Amino acid sequence: MKKIILMCLFGLMFSDTIYYLVNDEIKEINNVIILYQNESRIFYKDINGKRDIRTQNVVSILGKNDEEIFEFKSNNKKNINTINNDKNLSAHTKKDDTYYNCYVFAQNNYASDAGVYGFGTGLFLGLIGTGLGYALISNSYVETPYYLISELSLTDAVICEKGYRKFVVEDKRNRFLSGGIVGSVIAALIITSN
Repeated sequence: MKKIILMCLFGLMFSDTIYYLVNDEIKEINNVIILYQNESRIFYKDINGKRDIRTQNVVSILGKNDEEIFEFKSNNKKNINTINNDKNLSAHTKKDDTYYNCYVFAQNNYASDAGVYGFGTGLFLGLIGTGLGYALISNSYVETPYYLISELSLTDAVICEKGYRKFVVEDKRNRFLSGGIVGSVIAALIITSN
């Protein structure tokens, strides 16, 4: 429980996401701060402290606003720096199209029952339970349908997953919050009527 509360409190500070390969499957490490990189490892900090990952396994690193992060040399260490948006405009257009297409796909094909859970949480735990549930949903894992990303390159698959996840998490949060507020209001009415 202590780790969950710390994740909620410090989730906004740790905003980078590392995408890496394990047995040809894309995995991710969320809510990290990239510290530096050497020839074989990328060092980052998360809620559990300083960690590292092998550079050759990393597919992509995305920052808080979904900007891709690259490296540059400085003082015998390779620090991480964001890309210059003026360079490689066609790649950004392709990235934006992939992101948008997956976002729209999620809009058209995803249905959430988070409102029901929000209602129950609001009814029995009030606004505090609704707030905690909202924070947990914000950091929840969303699995992108395999058929949506199976034919894409690794970089496009990561971008697609990001777009799909953005809509799903927004939708879940909004529905959960709406249900939680309704549940909290009904609980308040029940308590005050007695």
